Amino acid sequence: MKNPARSRVTVSRRAATSVLAMLALFVGHAGDAVSRARQPHLVVATLPGELKAAQAEALWRPFTRETRTVVDVVTWDGTLSQLRQRLRARKHDWSLALIEDTTLSVGCGQGLFLHTGGSPHDKTTGVSDGCGVHALSVDLALTWDASKLQTAPTWADFWDVARHPGKRGLRCDPRGTLEAALLSDGVPPGDIYATLATSEGLERAFKRLSQLRPYIVWWSTPEEAARILTSGAALMGTAPTAEILAANARSKSGPFGILWSPRLRVDYDWVIPAGSGTNTNQGKTLEDWATAPEQFQAMALRYPSAPPPSDPATASGSSRKSSDQSSGTKDVAPGAALANDTPPPLPISSVFWRDHLPAIETRFDQWLAER
Repeated sequence: MKNPARSRVTVSRRAATSVLAMLALFVGHAGDAVSRARQPHLVVATLPGELKAAQAEALWRPFTRETRTVVDVVTWDGTLSQLRQRLRARKHDWSLALIEDTTLSVGCGQGLFLHTGGSPHDKTTGVSDGCGVHALSVDLALTWDASKLQTAPTWADFWDVARHPGKRGLRCDPRGTLEAALLSDGVPPGDIYATLATSEGLERAFKRLSQLRPYIVWWSTPEEAARILTSGAALMGTAPTAEILAANARSKSGPFGILWSPRLRVDYDWVIPAGSGTNTNQGKTLEDWATAPEQFQAMALRYPSAPPPSDPATASGSSRKSSDQSSGTKDVAPGAALANDTPPPLPISSVFWRDHLPAIETRFDQWLAER
């Protein structure tokens, strides 16, 4: 017969052992939490979407492993108005921020970013303020829902809602949007900025936008641009090609088409916001890391903007010459192999927008407010 007292002791010992194990586990987790809390933290502001995920994998996780410094990532819309709001509210703790280079030029002149001695990525752009360092280039292209539109459209088709009824996604910003309007109206890519620089050309672009106004779904970030298409909110839209390529990789219903030429190229830079209250040297260290050759290569692989390599085995369509030869377009069916002679993208001009953005942005906001 078992001794009841001994059994109770055994049970008590097992219970005590279990409690001690649980306590040790709790203490271990608490210790890890304290350890993580004690690690230095830096805050980076970037744009939401696949870009944020790509940077986390290619830049910030390796940085944390290498330096044991935690990088906290926040998202913003890339506008100076949001940055000014944070500065006024004294909630600004960003060590580094990703910003479009034309916005950088304006903000640097207003003293919103520190002069870190960074050089422009392209000496011909005229952007030599020393406030930022080139981060990456993002290609903006005409994209469409290939499950609803099997024939590759042109920029002229983008505006032709009679032949192709449906909503259109456009960036809620004159940069990239006015260029698209002129492309749709037959202006060759090489003449876009010479046309926009004239009052007649600017009127032409806004008149073209007015024709499309009832069908436009506006976006402000790369994530929103892709979601407009993937949610079915629009038949066609302008969107960063890397976001669409990522959506295609995740898609179960079919790919979204990309018009590879002509497309637009937007350059982004890393900046250290002024008045952030953080250690400038830490921000510069993070900036140097993000722009080192190894990290550039990692980002290019994780967030590719260029056309994929030609692969006849995966081609599901054939390319065709555009019917709108006056606009210089050449379009490619969804999934089609691309020729090696695909023209390079048209860079969104830093020089033009540095000189004209304030005036045109005011005009654009007024146009948006019209009924």
